[in-house]
Amino acid sequence: MGILFFENNDGEFSAIENHPLANKKGWWNKMHAVDFDQDGDLDLIIGNHGKNSRFKASEKNPIKLYLNDFDSNGSVEGILTFIDSNNNEFPYALRHDLIDQIKSLKKKFPNYESFKNATIETILETEKLETAFVQEVNFLASVILENKEDFDFTLIELPTEAQLSPIYAIDHGDFDKDGDIDIVLGGNLYKTKPEVGIYDASYGVFLEQIEPSIFISTKGGKGFSVKGEIRDFKVFDNTLYVLRNNDSIKSFKYSK
Repeated sequence: MGILFFENNDGEFSAIENHPLANKKGWWNKMHAVDFDQDGDLDLIIGNHGKNSRFKASEKNPIKLYLNDFDSNGSVEGILTFIDSNNNEFPYALRHDLIDQIKSLKKKFPNYESFKNATIETILETEKLETAFVQEVNFLASVILENKEDFDFTLIELPTEAQLSPIYAIDHGDFDKDGDIDIVLGGNLYKTKPEVGIYDASYGVFLEQIEPSIFISTKGGKGFSVKGEIRDFKVFDNTLYVLRNNDSIKSFKYSK
């Protein structure tokens, strides 16, 4: 989905229609609000899938998800696709994975050779394709949204180091005690299919704010480095606590 905004009018929420960020459709995981430029309003840091995987998406070449009962057995199947440089649309799934979902494809594609150039149009029946519920993803970068007031936000992509893995945890603090707000990010995802590969490229990310709304990743993260699937942070008493899936809590002291 895109980034949606709702205005609170005396306890009643109404959607902001036609907001440009509603078209930034991603695999968003985490949102964190903080006034990082210290101008009196809340800015947003939003964690996405990142840009370091086999999944690539843009407005011109989005990732699509088709949902329908493709084999007419009473249950809904989902097929994820990508569009190549020649505007051909192919499934991400391998032949055997699709056959596990739709048994009839085994006759249509008896071997991998027959399947290797199959587009979504040749795999699915036209009627099923045309009646499918379709969702799109066109933006995978993790970002900050600088609040300009009145629901006007400037979108800024986070540095490369923040795009290496999906982001699931975000927090802030003046960790280097220079008077401005810094950011810590964490993520990774281990339970994935073999053909996708695990997402383990992040060791946590410390982003130092060097100017209002300008963040950089310093070499070595000023000592902040941790393995694992980070899912949350807690900042308390000059200590950053890092909470990980199936692992112990790590803690980092920072300057007073």
